[in-house]
Amino acid sequence: MACGGGGGPEDAGLNDAAMDSSRADTGAGICSANAECDDGLFCNGAETCAPDDPTAAVDGCAPAEAACLAGQTCDEDADRCLTACDRNGDADGDGHDSIDCGGDDCDDADANRFPGNAEVCDADHDEDCDPATFGERDGDDDGYIDSACCNLDAAGSSVCGDDCDDGDATVHPSASEVCNGFDDDCNGMTDEGVIQSYFADCDGDGWGVGEATMGCSPPADPPSTCSVVSWAAADGDCDDADADAHPTATEICDGIDNDCDGAIDGSVAEAWCNDPAQLAAAHAASSTCSAGACTPDAGSCVGPFLSCDATPDCETDGATGRLHCGSCDNRCLWECVSGSCDDAIDVAAGAGFTCALRASGRVACWGRNDHGQLGDGTRANHSTLAEVPGIVDAIELDVDGSGRAGLGHSCALRATGGVLCWGLGDHGQLGDGTTTDSLSPIAVPGLTDAVHIAVGFGHTCAIHLDGSISCWGRNDYGQLGDGTTVERLTPVTVIGIDDAVEIGAGGGNLTRYLTCARRASGHVACWGSNINGQLGDGTTHDTCPGGTDCSALPVTVAGLSGATSLTVGAGHACVISAAGPTLCWGRNLEQQLGNGSSANSSTPVAVSGLPAVSASAGRFHSCAIRASGQAVCWGNRGGFAAPAPGVLGNNTLGGSATAVDVLGLGDATAIAAGHWHSCAISASQGVLCWGVNTSGELGTGDLLSTKRPVPVVGAGWP
Repeated sequence: MACGGGGGPEDAGLNDAAMDSSRADTGAGICSANAECDDGLFCNGAETCAPDDPTAAVDGCAPAEAACLAGQTCDEDADRCLTACDRNGDADGDGHDSIDCGGDDCDDADANRFPGNAEVCDADHDEDCDPATFGERDGDDDGYIDSACCNLDAAGSSVCGDDCDDGDATVHPSASEVCNGFDDDCNGMTDEGVIQSYFADCDGDGWGVGEATMGCSPPADPPSTCSVVSWAAADGDCDDADADAHPTATEICDGIDNDCDGAIDGSVAEAWCNDPAQLAAAHAASSTCSAGACTPDAGSCVGPFLSCDATPDCETDGATGRLHCGSCDNRCLWECVSGSCDDAIDVAAGAGFTCALRASGRVACWGRNDHGQLGDGTRANHSTLAEVPGIVDAIELDVDGSGRAGLGHSCALRATGGVLCWGLGDHGQLGDGTTTDSLSPIAVPGLTDAVHIAVGFGHTCAIHLDGSISCWGRNDYGQLGDGTTVERLTPVTVIGIDDAVEIGAGGGNLTRYLTCARRASGHVACWGSNINGQLGDGTTHDTCPGGTDCSALPVTVAGLSGATSLTVGAGHACVISAAGPTLCWGRNLEQQLGNGSSANSSTPVAVSGLPAVSASAGRFHSCAIRASGQAVCWGNRGGFAAPAPGVLGNNTLGGSATAVDVLGLGDATAIAAGHWHSCAISASQGVLCWGVNTSGELGTGDLLSTKRPVPVVGAGWP
């Protein structure tokens, strides 16, 4: 029809072979589909199955209107309508003559089909006589037309747009397939080419054995075949209890098949048993050979190599092995470096990203990176660890954990007293005198005696060796504490505090900006916004130059003494008190104060039933660690927006007005509540994270969110 002199609707009519109208009296012969009414003729139009139509026959088939318009003749053999050009070359009155009459109308029986007509997104109707155009429906603005937009081509086949999910801009024919359970590139296949085979690797040598497990990342749980396990992508380990036996190992004279070729000691001759070169290869000072097998003598292993199984074969490199680092059974959760575990000792959760501080003073980050907040010199997101180059002596780490997703910066305190910052710099929060971003760490000029740091939403602070405080960056609510609301690109002194021992900073576009300091006396002072009572002085109406509901100078938190630790979130703050309870104040619409209510409090209130040893305040939730090591979280009720899925880590999607246990995390040593996710360090499992994972902030190598803790790849066990 696309090149004929006028088409028409597909014909249908009475089909006696498919319909026995004699059964109409019982209702058994009533039609159920248009095809049952097709009489095989074109020119008399398309009959329909319409039992309720008063013109329908006893079998339910309704007669059709003629296929062709007035001014056209019908060619039954060709199944097409022919326009009578000598009378009117435009039978359908759409302003375009039929192509039979020298015009350009491909279907002169359809007034809504002619060249130049506006194409709309619909099923199998070609408005402009060009089957390659579909209308412009691109709901996700990714440059690809919705696959629901279709036309019929000259052969009568559907030709459609190629975007298989017009509600997701990351799904289209040019997208890269990722391991997420979706057809990202619209080729009809899911996760093709990216699903990995994983094999149980009981000795941690990178070679597995046994039945393959398919998935996007290593399984979370070990198989029953291993007591201590990692997962390997390579199969073929001949001895999965010996990390020195695998297909790429070097064969040495030790009485075992090191390279898995089926031959013990291979070409290593018994005559070489005590040859210095062979002993060096076996990492032993002496060995005994018998019947072609050579075994290092007991106690003869040369460091850093160890013998950590039933045979004295010096099989373990104690300098780098995670299972036996420096000594047998000393297991590292992240990495063994020169015989010492370089594991995480602190973690900081940001707005879509996470950073961890290691025992060696190195820093690694993962997640969102559009402003360089991961510090690796790029703006590319990372769903796995990205080490921050150039940092080898950090002793404290903090990131913007409560602001707005896509905005953030990070800072590290060096052992020398210097401070390094990187990421977003639009308000001077990097302290280098500019308002530009930095993709790598830069030093805050003139700062050489810092002992503690705090990173807020657009500002940064540091405590000096003498107890005074400097802050820099955004200051529209007096959050720098210098008595003004003037933005500062380099550090300025907080007025009136000379005995600070701990500092916290937070804020967000909804909750404004806040800084608090714990003093040597056990009292706490706060400054900045007070819109939610987060200054803790019993008011919500302090004023500062250029703003309302704020204080540009420190005010004392009412009724609070004996504080032993401090944390500041988006619009609330919490302390651990020497008397026992955990106390919080400020915004509580999302139940982040943990006292069973959702009312803001301008003075400290006790978190219900929670003596704790440490705490962390996030955007709309808080977390803490009990003395037993059990991690708990609360808040996330969804007062401002829908609750962040799984941010409390208790395998639910909602929130809680009181503390709930984080599942499987009973040995926590550090915890961090961020924007829409949380992370902690487990003494037995390393770094774990849970909650939203849209930017890779959980560090699992994928973008799958989770309602319970999962190990960060490379920083957790396995």
